[in-house]
Amino acid sequence: MKTLEKKQLTHILQFSNEDIISRFIDMYQIEIDEVKDIFNETLKFLYISQIPGVFIPDDLLIIDEMWHNMILFTPQYHKFSKEYFNTAYLHHVPASKKEKEEHQNSMRNKDVQQIYFLT
Repeated sequence: MKTLEKKQLTHILQFSNEDIISRFIDMYQIEIDEVKDIFNETLKFLYISQIPGVFIPDDLLIIDEMWHNMILFTPQYHKFSKEYFNTAYLHHVPASKKEKEEHQNSMRNKDVQQIYFLT
């Protein structure tokens, strides 16, 4: 399992882009404070997505929408990917049907389910 460094998360959470925020507000008519929260949660997700097998559950698809929104600003997204993840492009690869089924089965088979949220 990949070990994540807290300093990387701290660095990622410093990223901001008013164009991404503005477009999301325009698209979904959501208040700016809520959009900023969604943006920060998306950044946190991108951080933990470095762990293989991590994907966005269906009840958090708003994070996926924000990620799509970020990708549309392609030059800025390339720069973001390089600076924060040391890759030319942080690819958006949805979970396959098989991966989702395996995840659901593993969650059903656990006696105790624990969810960790980054704060």
